[in-house]
Amino acid sequence: MSLFIHSSVKCQNPDYPVPEGSDITSLLGPGQLPPKPSHEIETCGNIKMGFMVTKGKLEVDIAVVKGLSKSGISTPPDTYVKTYLVEGTKIIQKKKTQMVKASFDPVFRKKIRYSACNIHGRCIKVNVWEKPRTFDKKNCLGEAVVKLDNLNLSHLNLAWYKLFQMGAMDIGSSESLYVW
Repeated sequence: MSLFIHSSVKCQNPDYPVPEGSDITSLLGPGQLPPKPSHEIETCGNIKMGFMVTKGKLEVDIAVVKGLSKSGISTPPDTYVKTYLVEGTKIIQKKKTQMVKASFDPVFRKKIRYSACNIHGRCIKVNVWEKPRTFDKKNCLGEAVVKLDNLNLSHLNLAWYKLFQMGAMDIGSSESLYVW
């Protein structure tokens, strides 16, 4: 499914991620939870996402990932994005995109839908995963957490979000979020 962005939609710098800066928390996307202080300078890339409620559904648009960290990776990874609707550490629902092969800047253009009745007081946790080419364990390349109550979901909120190392956000124990 392709991502359609209406010309009236306003977004933060639509073509490129926000620039790197000395204060990472001032460059977070709308509604994005900040990382723990010890993780503030450890970014793993950026993801362009949109959020909107329409026809009783929360639509999460996963557009593109830019600037994935190349450290320790010799060839461009096969990646997919997994989204979790969470309340504290409890997973309410989870969905994922299809895989994009061999890219440090994968383009997904995927719309993921959740029931809008499930979103109050909850967050969307978004992880970019590297699909192993062998029987190795999958590798999380970065994550972002967005508090849905901090967004005006009556219109599309399209913006760049910083990706941090897995577990960088302090939303309680998230051990159960990585089993699936």
